[in-house]
Amino acid sequence: MVDFNTYMLAPIGAQYYSSCLSAITPLASAYLLGDPTSNAYTLANYGIFIPFRVMAPTRIGKMFCFNGATASGNIDLGIYSEDGVCLASTGGGTFQSGLNKFQIVLMNTPVRVSPGQFYYMALSIDNVTSTVFSFTGYSAILLSIIGLAGKTSAFPLPATVALTSYSRVFLPVFGFIHEEA
Repeated sequence: MVDFNTYMLAPIGAQYYSSCLSAITPLASAYLLGDPTSNAYTLANYGIFIPFRVMAPTRIGKMFCFNGATASGNIDLGIYSEDGVCLASTGGGTFQSGLNKFQIVLMNTPVRVSPGQFYYMALSIDNVTSTVFSFTGYSAILLSIIGLAGKTSAFPLPATVALTSYSRVFLPVFGFIHEEA
């Protein structure tokens, strides 16, 4: 079994922000969400958008996805403004590699985000054979209430996106690595 909390520990000078931690505190995440498991991606080319905000100016130059037991196809990770404009992404040409571990991917261009604003971190995968660690079993309504949004036909991640209500019961573990601004 994966010790999820161990993977969320951050090295000095960096902090990980992940999909499961953006809406609740890290301590509560392990209790409320339990351990993630390896699951097939929810829908090919589907973009998952999870809101977050930062407490200090932050530079984002790397993102990560917690790969599951099968690596297949391509992933795209990105950062969006609250109004759906892509600020930076990994580009969509990143082959998913590595089993049952984090895959860290460089952004095409690092982006700076500021406190007091909402942003979205996004994940899209071009197939359903690919697996990622995720939390399942939550209602789509609950995930939508905490701010998750989705978009079909979102691979690679588009330059702008009109977000729709989240309709899945799948919360993948992905996020970004905070660097000093």
